[in-house]
Amino acid sequence: MSADVQAAIRISTRTPWIRTTLSGGNAVIDLPSACIAGISLHDAPLDHARFTGADLREANFQNATGIYALFGGANLFGSYFTDADLEDADFSDADLSTSVAYKADLEDANFSRATLRKIRLSGATLKFARFGAAVLHEAELSDTVLNGAWMNGAQLRRASMKHADLSDANLEAADLTEADLQSADLRHANLSGAKLVGANLKGVHLGKTRLTNADLTGTGLTRDDLVGAEITGAVGIL
Repeated sequence: MSADVQAAIRISTRTPWIRTTLSGGNAVIDLPSACIAGISLHDAPLDHARFTGADLREANFQNATGIYALFGGANLFGSYFTDADLEDADFSDADLSTSVAYKADLEDANFSRATLRKIRLSGATLKFARFGAAVLHEAELSDTVLNGAWMNGAQLRRASMKHADLSDANLEAADLTEADLQSADLRHANLSGAKLVGANLKGVHLGKTRLTNADLTGTGLTRDDLVGAEITGAVGIL
């Protein structure tokens, strides 16, 4: 780890930063519940780092590498993750509202129960990421790769998901009221019981999509538009 990163952490925490040696001999940052709002960790190596419950508001993680990093319950409001590599990172119960993570690699990341209001994730890779019961109202998810993502019960009111790859994603019982899904790929996705009231579904790909018991009121879709999708029990179809 570079000297400037070490110095930044020492100054921000007002206590010596803690190094923990893993079985493989690699040193990692361990700062649970630390108050380090506004810290810059641009380009920092943060694999396996532990920031559980930390105050990281407006922190800068641009281009950082944090595979398997732990941010559970952390306050990351307004933070920056553009181009960061955070595969398998844990953000469960964290607050990432208004954060920016353009083109970040978040494959297999865990956002269960996290708050992500107005987060900007355009172009990010979120394949197999978990968003169960997460709050993503007005989130920017255009052009994201969400193939196989778990978004069951997620709150996505007025989220922008234009051109997003949601194939094979699980959106069961998700709230997509007034969400913009124009030209999104929903092939083989599970939207059983999802609320799509007033959503923009123009040009979406619906091959073998499960829409059983979904609410499609205000989408303007007809049965002809839904050929190939499972619509048993769905309401609001013209």
